[in-house]
Amino acid sequence: MNAHYHTLVQYLDTASTVEGVASDFLYGNSTPFPTPMDENDKVLNKLIKADDKLDPICLPLLQTLFRAIKELLTRMIPEHLPEGQFWNTSPAVREQTTSVMKHNKLPEFIFGQLDHLLSFRPNASVLANEAYLMYAFNKTSEWLRNLPPDEREKTIENSRKGGREIRKLFKDRLKEIENKRLEAQRKKQCELERLERDRIRKAEEMTNDVCYYGLWQSAEQLEEGMERISNEKELINALQAQLKFRKNVLKQKHKDSKIFNLSRKKPDGTIIS
Repeated sequence: MNAHYHTLVQYLDTASTVEGVASDFLYGNSTPFPTPMDENDKVLNKLIKADDKLDPICLPLLQTLFRAIKELLTRMIPEHLPEGQFWNTSPAVREQTTSVMKHNKLPEFIFGQLDHLLSFRPNASVLANEAYLMYAFNKTSEWLRNLPPDEREKTIENSRKGGREIRKLFKDRLKEIENKRLEAQRKKQCELERLERDRIRKAEEMTNDVCYYGLWQSAEQLEEGMERISNEKELINALQAQLKFRKNVLKQKHKDSKIFNLSRKKPDGTIIS
């Protein structure tokens, strides 16, 4: 899969910058992989049909989509791309992974069956339902039947003896998961409380600044307030206090969302210089 991932990322990178490659893809003349297209596919033929009105719009959108998918893949599968952890795997790693499933169909099917059993048999524990599925899909009964009678009885007896330990281990794991979940909730609550304290502190600071300079609510009050301040730095602080208080404490809105922006160089928003 590494080669396929690399080929796809390279194609997306090229198509996002070279207009000709993206145009060929739009008309069905270029694909990341040499896969033949079905000429009888009516939907596909309609999609790749030239359209002088829509193609100039679709082409830049397609290149933007290529760029986004390329960035997503480089973040999701960096281990399988050049210089990644699994780009050039050693023979030992390949030997260890020979039995690994090539897809997740079976695990998804098992999880679906477990979800069904949890709804169908609500009085049965999760552990009991898991044991039932393992017994069924591992063909445990067939394996037991093929054992000699003495060994079969011994195996079943050992399983009974280990049941208590397995149930205890299962309960311990559930408790651990619950504790971790509670710890995560506690940390989240502490972070929310910290953010709220910071918000209140900043609101108090902005309120104190406005109490010091006064709240200017008209053009006349603005001019009077500015005339009372001779120091340029102090004047900037006063103007910033007015804007911050109205935006963050009074939560005032304006049709121009940039009206409360503070800038020394940029033309957008309120210029403080």
